[in-house]
Amino acid sequence: MKRISGNLQVGALPAVAVPSRATGEATRYGVGEVIKLLPTQSLPTSNPPFYWAIKSGGGQIHNELSGTASYTAADFTAEELATGADTKKVQLALKDNKNTEVVCVELTIVRPTGCGLLKLGGIHYNGTANSGFWGQPVLTPNDVSFMNLVMRENRGTGKGTGVFQAGTGLLHAISGGWLPASKMVAQGTLFDGADQVYSPATAPSGGWADGDTTQVGTFEWDIAWEYKLAGDTSPSGLQFYKAWHRSTCTQAGVVRTEKGGAYHTAAIGDPTIGAPMPLGQCPYPKL
Repeated sequence: MKRISGNLQVGALPAVAVPSRATGEATRYGVGEVIKLLPTQSLPTSNPPFYWAIKSGGGQIHNELSGTASYTAADFTAEELATGADTKKVQLALKDNKNTEVVCVELTIVRPTGCGLLKLGGIHYNGTANSGFWGQPVLTPNDVSFMNLVMRENRGTGKGTGVFQAGTGLLHAISGGWLPASKMVAQGTLFDGADQVYSPATAPSGGWADGDTTQVGTFEWDIAWEYKLAGDTSPSGLQFYKAWHRSTCTQAGVVRTEKGGAYHTAAIGDPTIGAPMPLGQCPYPKL
């Protein structure tokens, strides 16, 4: 937090502790974070009570005792996202009962800029060329909290070559529901869900050749990820990232599938692992 005007010392206490959060003027806050504003020295004796107001940048303010308030960090608009900006500035002013500004502070608000997957376990079905994994989503950057957001996957169009040719034009479905945030981890804000990432390959002409590392197929799926504030009841969110689902296959039938920084590699003869449970749930425990 940066003081723009006035001499009064003010503190900003975020509701969620983030181990890697910077301090001083380098401190940043995630979209939707709740931050308590309070003077760290005595207020002036004239013209009480004092209240906080949003000077610029948006968000929501809830005044509590004189001089203290809770601020909910502003979201980005679709227009702001279109500019490619990752951060925005918000100015908040503490005023007396005559509307005179006592102090003004500036906060830096950060939107989600990426989403990785923390691998829970692999997927493979013995006897055919295929691989995949189950992964739990984590939003970045990791120096802020996105605990007050929900997220989901949206559309993407597959593009395959060779033994993945059948995937060309495959349309990724919009996720059935929005995932809530779960907890903070070292990598960022972890979300309460498991993504099933999987690619099967068809046998090439002439069959599989043991030990042949020649690449005989590739697959790519550009899957859009979006978020919104947890309390937002609108049907759509803001797209902030594309998670690339990529797979390769060798002439020997070894398939590597990756997405969000996680991957799994399997050969045809490897044992079956990671099959969904009866209702399609992930068979591995979430983090």
